[in-house]
Amino acid sequence: MVLLSSLLLLHSLLLCISGANYGYRDASETVTLSGNRIRGARNRTDVDIVLGGLFPVHSVDDGGARCGSIRLERGLERMEAMLYALDIINSNASLLHGLKLGYDIRDTCSSENIGLDESIDLVVSGQQLDLESCPTSDDTEYESANDSSEAALPTSTVIGAASSGVSVPVATLLRLFRIPQISYASSSARLDNRDRYGYFYRTISPDSLQAEAMIDLCMEFNWTYVSTVYTNDFYGEPGIDQFRKRAGETGICIDVDEGINSDSDDDDFSRIASLLLASSTNVVVLFANQGNARSLFSSIEAINTANGTNKRFLWIASDAWARSISIVSLFNESLAGLFGFAPYTDESQGFQDYYSQLTLESNQRNPFFPEFYQSYFNCTINKTCNNTKPVTSHPRYQQGTFIPLVIDAVYSIAFAIRDYLNDNCKQPIQWNRRTLSCDGNSDRLNGSVLLRYLNNVSFISPTGRHITFNPETGNAAGGQYQIVNYQRFLNKSYGFVPVGIWNGDNPNKRLSINHSISQFGLELINGQEVLLSRPRQSQCTVCTAGQYIVEVEGSCCGTCSNCTGQEYSNTSSSSSCSTCPDRYWGNNPIIGSTSCVALEESYLRYRDAWSIVLMIMAIIGLISVVFVSVALGLYWNTPIVKSSGREQMILLLVGIALTFLTTFFFVSKPSTFVCFFQRSSLWFCISFILASLLVKLIRISRIFLRQGSAASRPKFTEPRYQILFTLLIVSIQFIVVLISMIVVYPLASEEQVESNMAGGPPIIQVTCDSPHLAPLIILALYHTALIIFCNILAVVTIRFPENFNESKYVAFSTFSIGLIWLAFTQTYIATSNEDRTAVVSFALNLSCFAVLLCMFGPRIVIMIFFPERNVTQFTTQPKSRGSTDINAQFDTGYITTLDPSLSVPTPKGSPRPTRVTLNLSDTQQKSGNGSFDDNSTKL
Repeated sequence: MVLLSSLLLLHSLLLCISGANYGYRDASETVTLSGNRIRGARNRTDVDIVLGGLFPVHSVDDGGARCGSIRLERGLERMEAMLYALDIINSNASLLHGLKLGYDIRDTCSSENIGLDESIDLVVSGQQLDLESCPTSDDTEYESANDSSEAALPTSTVIGAASSGVSVPVATLLRLFRIPQISYASSSARLDNRDRYGYFYRTISPDSLQAEAMIDLCMEFNWTYVSTVYTNDFYGEPGIDQFRKRAGETGICIDVDEGINSDSDDDDFSRIASLLLASSTNVVVLFANQGNARSLFSSIEAINTANGTNKRFLWIASDAWARSISIVSLFNESLAGLFGFAPYTDESQGFQDYYSQLTLESNQRNPFFPEFYQSYFNCTINKTCNNTKPVTSHPRYQQGTFIPLVIDAVYSIAFAIRDYLNDNCKQPIQWNRRTLSCDGNSDRLNGSVLLRYLNNVSFISPTGRHITFNPETGNAAGGQYQIVNYQRFLNKSYGFVPVGIWNGDNPNKRLSINHSISQFGLELINGQEVLLSRPRQSQCTVCTAGQYIVEVEGSCCGTCSNCTGQEYSNTSSSSSCSTCPDRYWGNNPIIGSTSCVALEESYLRYRDAWSIVLMIMAIIGLISVVFVSVALGLYWNTPIVKSSGREQMILLLVGIALTFLTTFFFVSKPSTFVCFFQRSSLWFCISFILASLLVKLIRISRIFLRQGSAASRPKFTEPRYQILFTLLIVSIQFIVVLISMIVVYPLASEEQVESNMAGGPPIIQVTCDSPHLAPLIILALYHTALIIFCNILAVVTIRFPENFNESKYVAFSTFSIGLIWLAFTQTYIATSNEDRTAVVSFALNLSCFAVLLCMFGPRIVIMIFFPERNVTQFTTQPKSRGSTDINAQFDTGYITTLDPSLSVPTPKGSPRPTRVTLNLSDTQQKSGNGSFDDNSTKL
């Protein structure tokens, strides 16, 4: 405290050195500095209590160090509102029981530094510091601590300041000296801190409520994508902080979010303007003072002009500039549609009447009035100014929104003093100016006492408001804002129109706005300015169903990304995609899926091209088998049928028919039943064919290899043994197949695999489980062994006499099967899993066709087209001289023991030919029962 007092004394000395001057005009005293700059006005003469006042009469210049030009709004009118309120209070003898209130009003020039200097001077003037050592000029009058002049009356309360940036340091200072402060316009939420600003009160609502009102307006018009610009000071930062907080809670996205520093230059404003113009949003919340707002608008217009563009914004204005005609009138077209928030107050008719009477002649107590009058009417005093013309006669004049709040602030002190007088003073009141107390009462009216009474004050102000203060925040009760809309009228003039009210005391419906009379700006359409009667669209890019929002660094909106693959979204603006259940996929993974669809199953279907080919082959094959079977039945007892080994040929046809039938299992959807037949038929049916061919080849080779060594027929060549051997060979493979099924049961399995189409959904590949490796190897080796043995015997038997064609038919069949399965193995390995089933079925069908053509083709041709060759005589006739027609002997079906008496011409040097005697009796030929005598053999 001592240190601060020393600082105040030093400050006073500096004021003395600078030459402070006070000139009196009647009861009002003009406070000036050297250079004749007017600092304020005061009246401490014949008054009992002095109220200080801080008003921004001038603007700031040179970075806050000097005062600039006079302000046409806000400052002087508000100063007059304080003077008016004091006049009314002093004229009401019953309110303060005859006590008079004086004033000491200073110009802050909207500067923190100047405002703090003036506040210190207010404190110095009232603390009765000894300033006698200060050299004075002729016009300077200071009273010493021992003087009883009214000039030494302490400043009881300070009304102001306007700007939160000025009020914060002033509130810190006044708290040290326990001087209450009541602001009419400082709305910063930081001033709610009672620990730091315990002597601060305000009649305006805090910015936290203003931010709430702005959020409600954005939600009302569905403006969920906005930009924010604010001043980096005690006014802009807390207000925009609250807006950001509520925006995050309500889903409003902030794109550009820029602050304006106190030292920002044209380049800084151009940078912010460029960011706004580059943004996709067209709604901007501007939480700034008038000067910064004007600079920003100028930069935007300059860039639009330079680029040949005309982008316009819908502005949401804070109360600092919401109804500033001096600013918006400079940018009518650009600011049309603006929505501003101003404290909701009724116009004070009493002040209107008072202000209407102020002229250059009548207003002698306000030293700022002449300068203001000249600027307001653009005239020169004593030359072009009309001394009798009031300010209210100007067509642009409109009572300021904050005028009632100034009156409420002055009345708050008056009612607090009234309550003090009622509680502590006896009637009639004898007031002691030096002690600030009633005679006979030791309880002085100091700042602490005033604070206590301010906390409990409750009254109806002349403005119509019920004034009470919240002791925990210092805020006046209630929070209402008037929403004004800057509109263009039919005569193409512009002005503010009230369109709504925001009432923080009504939780059910805080915002009430008239949509029908609201305007939303001007739009250039075909070169003409067109009024917008509907809200501008200012939303983040709406992600449609099938998309989700992806956060992008530096942007709250992000971008839209498609729900691909197994993900989907069925609502717009989804923050994420949902996942489809197993076996399901997004219905449109390319442009975004909105639902799930079952994955396509991959297996050979009846409608597939492969399946159609295979089924056609199988049907043709089965028809061929039926045709061959019918032909064999019709020609059952003819030599060409009997010589083929009828029983063995039937087994061969059965194997071929079964193989063709398995095709329909290969083109069916895999299941346990289908897989069982697929696995068994692959080995069982083809082995049936191979076994029949192998047994037939063994029989032929045994007969021919035995001819030169013995006359008796080989053993086990009868048909019953051939059938038995065939079934035995097949049964071995069947047993191995059965074992493999026991080891690995034939079940259908499903596997999700990638699609062959780029970007396409995967497919569910339905296949039969592979058998165990060991049985599979055994089956493959057994199958391979059958093919190898068949081909070896085919090579051996194909060297038999040329007139015996049976061995050639069998050899060609086995060769064909061998080649087909050799090619099949390579193709099977190189083919994808989904096509292997078709490859297997195709190889089986092709093998069957090869056997049909080779084994039955020549016989069918002879039986149908060359019946003359299907006789015993023809089949037994030698083909050429010197050779034995062995084919004829096999065609008839009989071979007798070798007859040495049969003479057959042979080439010179060749061994004596063997004579073959055919023993075919008439009975045997007619019966065709295939019976044998003891010396004959049937092939």
